[in-house]
Amino acid sequence: MEDLLDPVIDKLISHKDQINMVKQEVFKSSRKVDELRDMFLNTSGKLDVFEQINIKIAQAEAEVKILEDKFLFENKNLNRRMEDVTKTAELQSKVFGDLK
Repeated sequence: MEDLLDPVIDKLISHKDQINMVKQEVFKSSRKVDELRDMFLNTSGKLDVFEQINIKIAQAEAEVKILEDKFLFENKNLNRRMEDVTKTAELQSKVFGDLK
């Protein structure tokens, strides 16, 4: 009977040791996963900040583009008015110059 029980007991002890080793590996892996999760969460928060900065930069660039377009439009209008005034002044000069 002892000859039959000894191999079974040895296997039980070996299995128990293996179970303990697996438990330790699972614990270590769990800690690593927790560390990686914390790193990811911290990094993703920083990415949100960068994304917000990029959004603000894009908004500022859009506002600059709008202001540039508005400036160009106003500049064209002003140039056209100046040309109209110049033409009117030239016409008046010719008309009134001829009358003198």
